[in-house]
This record gives sequence, C-alpha cells and structure tokens, in this order.
Amino acid sequence: MKADYRRSYDESLGRDLGMGAVRSALSRLLRSQDLVGWSTREENGRLDRRAFKRLAMGEASVFSRRQYKEAEKSAVSVLVDCSGSMQNYGRIETAQDVVVHLSQLLDRAKVSFTVNGFRTSYSDGTLSLVQEEWKLIPFKPWGMPFRKASLRLGAMQYMASSSTPDYQALYYSVEELSQRPESRRILFVITDAAGYNKAQIQLIHDLAATHNIKVIAVGVNASDSLQDVFPLSANVNTSDLAGATFKTLLKGVKQ
Repeated sequence: MKADYRRSYDESLGRDLGMGAVRSALSRLLRSQDLVGWSTREENGRLDRRAFKRLAMGEASVFSRRQYKEAEKSAVSVLVDCSGSMQNYGRIETAQDVVVHLSQLLDRAKVSFTVNGFRTSYSDGTLSLVQEEWKLIPFKPWGMPFRKASLRLGAMQYMASSSTPDYQALYYSVEELSQRPESRRILFVITDAAGYNKAQIQLIHDLAATHNIKVIAVGVNASDSLQDVFPLSANVNTSDLAGATFKTLLKGVKQ
C-alpha cells in the first residue's frame, strides 16, 4: 500500500500544471525572509561608489549601510474536504493535486503550514449508541517536514467518505490559526461546497476577521453556491487547475 501512495504522490508532483509566473509570485508573497536595503548619505559604513564626486568636493556623508527589516511571516492552514461527495467526478484526486503543489510551494517558500482533511466517522459502541462524529485527518501537522508528509499526502485520494462537518472543521482551523505567532495567517479550504450552510459559514468568516485570518476557498467541481458562501474563491477542474486555482490564491493573498 505504501508503494501505491508513493507512486500517486510522485505522479502528482510530476505533472506539469503550468504554474509559471503565478506560482512564483505567490511564493514571493508568502516567503518569510528578511527584507534588505541600503541607506545612503551615511558618515560611516561602506563607501558608496556613486558618491565619489561628492567625496572629491569634501563631503563626509559618502557611505552607505545595509539595512535589515524583518519580513511579515506567514502561517497557512490547508483544510481539505474528505466527505463522500468528493469521491464523485475525480474531485478528491484533483484536490490532492492542488494540495501537493500548494504544499510544495509553501515548503520552498519556507512558510509554516499544516494540511488537514475533514469528514465524519462513527464512534465505537453498541449498535443502539453508534453516533456520527466529526474527524480531522492530519495529513501534515505543523512542523512536520514536507517530505516526511509525502506518503500521507499521496494517500488523500483514498480518504473520502461519510458526510461533511464543514462548520466544525472550519471553526477548529480558525481557532488553531489564531494561536499562531505569525502576523499573516491564511486558511485555504479545498472543497466541493456541497450542503454548506451560508449562515454558519458567515459566522466562520466573522470569527476569522477578528483574528485577521483570510479564508480562501478552492472549489473542486463545486456547487453554484461556492462564491456565495466563500467570497474569495475559485471553482476548478482538472483542465484549469493551474490557472484558476493559483491566480485566485494570489489574488486572495494580495488583498
């Protein structure tokens, strides 16, 4: 089974989805690096070659010094709908492609991120006491190296079943992100948006706003209600995966 997971992961990594400039731009926006610049007309530091004329005229402020400014750091939570409806029309396979490529991008940009799936499961007990409970699937916990999580990510396509506890999963993810120390916090939701309650999801948006968290949805062959429920969203299929998905992510992060 592990060999199958690994092959699925490698195949999804190997597909050329044409990310190009859009992917590079998104990576630059999310990257956690120090911003470096130079201050000029200093009286000590590194001699500024462009100031030789002023030096010849006896001016002392002909040096420049390197300046450092800590960049805005990002924390990203990727939440994947693993309900039964994601089994239809190749949705879960498309979702896996999106997540693997997004994870690869975040890893290269050195961004802290986590990937979780959500669905329901049934609790153990006697037949008369069986209850449906919401379940989180930790494909990549915070701090786990991307490569170490590769087998889990490759197994995503086998995890779709049961119903959609969207409110519970979104609430949990927003609360978890709110505890992160990074100043920029983003929640990506990969879903078909089937059966979502607009009023409940609005509560999630309100909660996210209080914690300065952006919620961006990627609809996978989603219902027509996607953009009504998630203002920052794009509906994709396998043919427009690169263009629609990553342009939407880029637009959402820029706002």
